[in-house]
Amino acid sequence: MVIGCCKIKIRAEWVNSLKDKRMELRRIVDRTKNKFNISIAEVG
Repeated sequence: MVIGCCKIKIRAEWVNSLKDKRMELRRIVDRTKNKFNISIAEVG
């Protein structure tokens, strides 16, 4: 089993509301999970 850790900062300056930012983040996370079969957690 391979375990890795990565920290990524995403700046979405083109969106104006928190709801839009969450939708964009969810879209990126879902696409990444489907393409690479990995688990992603948002920790803040």
